[in-house]
Amino acid sequence: MMSGDWYKVPSELFNCPYMSKADIMVWAYVADRVKWEERAVSVPSIMQATELSRRTVQQSLRKLCEYGFLQATERAGRCTVYKQTLIRWKAQESIEMRRQAQ
Repeated sequence: MMSGDWYKVPSELFNCPYMSKADIMVWAYVADRVKWEERAVSVPSIMQATELSRRTVQQSLRKLCEYGFLQATERAGRCTVYKQTLIRWKAQESIEMRRQAQ
């Protein structure tokens, strides 16, 4: 799955009670593919690398974007472009908003 680089999983992602192991696997694959830039990543490539179902990958990407760990730019008829957005306050703010809504 990884190209030989090591990635430190952000503690906000690893310790977030709403993130599953699948979410972390998807983040790790996208992190490896995009590095620190904005690049296209396809759902089928994530599925192949992680051995997760299409639905699980889609849910993980949506959740990672919702909590601020990834930023997605959809392009009509083409792969979505992702960028890492490891901004602590954005992820923490999303978590607090969910807790208050419950």
